[in-house]
Amino acid sequence: MLKIVAVDDEFLVLEGMKLLIDEINVESQLLGYAENGYRAWEVIEEGKPDVLITDIKMPGINGLELIRRCREKYPDMLFIVLSGYQEFAYAQQAIDMGVIGYIDKPITHQKLESALRKAEDLWCKKILKQMQNPALLQHFDELVREIYDGNYEKLEQIYQSIKGIMHQEKMALDEYKHYMFMMITGMVGSYYDMTAKGIGNYDKHFPSYRNLFLLTTYEEVDHYADTLVESIIEKIRIEKAGVVHGSIKNVIQYIQEHYSEDLSLNSLAETVEMNPVYLSSLFKQETGTSYVKYLTNIRLQKAMEFLQQGYRVAEVSEMVGYPNYRYFCDLFKKNVGVTPNEYKGTIRKNHAQPDIP
Repeated sequence: MLKIVAVDDEFLVLEGMKLLIDEINVESQLLGYAENGYRAWEVIEEGKPDVLITDIKMPGINGLELIRRCREKYPDMLFIVLSGYQEFAYAQQAIDMGVIGYIDKPITHQKLESALRKAEDLWCKKILKQMQNPALLQHFDELVREIYDGNYEKLEQIYQSIKGIMHQEKMALDEYKHYMFMMITGMVGSYYDMTAKGIGNYDKHFPSYRNLFLLTTYEEVDHYADTLVESIIEKIRIEKAGVVHGSIKNVIQYIQEHYSEDLSLNSLAETVEMNPVYLSSLFKQETGTSYVKYLTNIRLQKAMEFLQQGYRVAEVSEMVGYPNYRYFCDLFKKNVGVTPNEYKGTIRKNHAQPDIP
């Protein structure tokens, strides 16, 4: 997870960044923020972040000087600069200093997510280069390459090979979680990179994978990672298939808009005026997965979103189309690896203390 410090002398800009960092789909944690360079240095010394996001023009120590100091003491730190439209000359200096991202104000969700996505990718690659096992590193490279190629058929095989090597290494649990997190971060980053380059119209939602650090056994970590990797493979498979049949496009859109309703195959077939048997067969043919599995994944992803937002488990069960509370809890545990209440607990714990480094 990226640890971030944000610096800007405008209160509203800092408040806006705090909200955006919580919302964007990059695994990150805001360690602290400051309104000037002097205070920022104190926060940086205390937290030692992976990424510094700083305004350029500030009273006292400006953004460029702050970056110079950080580069001397923390050479691995990544830098993203904020700048107004009249500060291009300063921004150019920052770019010449090796800053990885430049965000012109006003800051938007898209601008910040794009910059942090790049930071996460560079951070992940830096960690992977430190890996001592050449076979493991080679498999990681293969995994990323197959994602770029959209070759979902090989992803599962490579993923299982990686797990096999990690098991043979007999890593300590913390190290095992660390490398599993690196792999998932790399996969999701590659997936997003395809979207940024206009390769396909990929579904951008993923459940938070920072909770992986809070699991307590190898089996829980494997199950959690299996679910996330399966989600990536399914998204690529559906996009690769193209879902060319217009009826299935309509069905998928209907599911995404009405997932909270009673969506049995028969009722859905009646809604879209198709034979249930034909709909089931065509859906599997076009998407590579069954209708029931697709609906379940959509509902559980939405459930994780609602749990992260603080809704009670009983409320979430109803909100995602499962009036039977016990059935929902069992289904959630089976697919996510933890119960809904345990999942909520990991979220509260994440906000209460830093993740395992």
